[in-house]
Amino acid sequence: MGDVMDDTMRWPAAGRSWVAAEPLPEPRPAEVDTLLTEAVRAGADRPAVRVGAETLTFRDWDDVASSAAKALGTAAPGRGVVGLVADLDPVFPAYYYGTIRSGNVVAPINPLLPAPAVAHVLRLAMPSAVLVSDAGLDALRAKLADQGLLDLVQEEIRVDFGRLLRLRTGGAPALPDDTAALMFTSGSTGRAKAVAYSHRNVLVNAAQLADAHGLAGSGGLAHSRPIFYPMHMNAAVLAGVRQVLVGHRRVLDSVLAADEAEATHLYSLPVRLEQLAADPAFGSARVRHLRMVGSGSTALSEKAATRIASTLGVPCWQGYGLSETTSLVSTERAGHERIGSVGAPVRDVAVRVAALDDPTAEPVPTGAAGQVWVAGPNVMQGYLDGSGVTAVGPGWFPTGDYGTVSAAGLLTVIDRIGDLVRKGGAVVSPSSVRRRLEAHPDVAECEVVGVPATGGGPVRLAGFVRTAAATTGATVNLSGTDLPTADLDVLTVVESLPRLANGKVDKAALVALAQHNRLPA
Repeated sequence: MGDVMDDTMRWPAAGRSWVAAEPLPEPRPAEVDTLLTEAVRAGADRPAVRVGAETLTFRDWDDVASSAAKALGTAAPGRGVVGLVADLDPVFPAYYYGTIRSGNVVAPINPLLPAPAVAHVLRLAMPSAVLVSDAGLDALRAKLADQGLLDLVQEEIRVDFGRLLRLRTGGAPALPDDTAALMFTSGSTGRAKAVAYSHRNVLVNAAQLADAHGLAGSGGLAHSRPIFYPMHMNAAVLAGVRQVLVGHRRVLDSVLAADEAEATHLYSLPVRLEQLAADPAFGSARVRHLRMVGSGSTALSEKAATRIASTLGVPCWQGYGLSETTSLVSTERAGHERIGSVGAPVRDVAVRVAALDDPTAEPVPTGAAGQVWVAGPNVMQGYLDGSGVTAVGPGWFPTGDYGTVSAAGLLTVIDRIGDLVRKGGAVVSPSSVRRRLEAHPDVAECEVVGVPATGGGPVRLAGFVRTAAATTGATVNLSGTDLPTADLDVLTVVESLPRLANGKVDKAALVALAQHNRLPA
């Protein structure tokens, strides 16, 4: 590999799984709902989902999907958007495919969002109806009432194991003919945006995950998350394997339940895996069936990743992606592992790093830091803005993330570009400082943010830690601590870090806290 290489990373091996020895099935249906149709054709009575002792088959899912499609054909005829509350409930996949089967565009809604955020995504997507499981109905009603939106509900229709709420939201947004789904960004860097996915986006990304992690022929995929993530769901249906729902409050219970159900792949959020690693009882945990643990959304600390892998005796792989890239861009997997990296690109995806101020994606030398750019069939159609979609152009997509590519072809994501801070002419990454902090044995969890100064002064770096070594709310004397704080202007101990509904740290809340506490000059 030369200095620049072409400096594009590509998926390394066509058509073969990284874990299972067998190739994945190659046929890719034209529409997303035919993933379920093909799974039924391959074995209707195979188990599709397990919750506790209850198991539903692919035929069960298909029957409910057809029922939902029929109800939508009456209540939401024509092509529009249908919201779907993404509770970790076995009815979610059936409603997801049923919505697409009806000719509508599905828009999963995070049930953990606060009421104002639910109102925002409803106004953004303008759905003609919302599907919700029985389990999530009361919570949705409460959030609509909180925002004065209950009068939007024109009609409530029973659909198998949930309800269809027909809404008065006005005209449907103008979406491209091949749009299959909308996904809402997390809102961690501003108000949530609606991202439009084509059928091809969704189908390709399902195949990419199934391929990279060897789902074909596996024992099944366990969701140790509080909500359903369509990427994992679609990959499991494509591979024709069971999905096990283990969203227990205590993460150790999720791991043990997944292993008892003989699942081989477990996916969770970094915040939950940090809790798992810190659980005093985790050290004695033993598994017989799990082969890997997957983490995504944000970075998992080296301390937690190492403890999980060593305790369970299975790899703990980190992945990287954005809502704008239909979630997955790269992932660790066998032969492409390194603590701190997010692995190599998935199938058909290319990644390169360009200088921060370069709008052309011209690659920098291997190992140099810059903005991460992505190209491939998983890049979104565009953002839903007002009444239609603002399309992205072909070619390279700028992620807004700051990272590097190693000589071995592994991607490391260092920080969000918008979070970088200039101190003394140098660019400082708050996330890099955070990683040094979290490696300290006395730090349970931490975050570092840049805090704009009033009156146009320099941005200051504020660190927040949860640790048993100091009093909650105290400001630590930087000169008297052995924590790695050279780049910090202030370090404050907190009882817990504020978090968004998706588990990410609420950095805006920490900036507001630092401003309220008035950083020292």
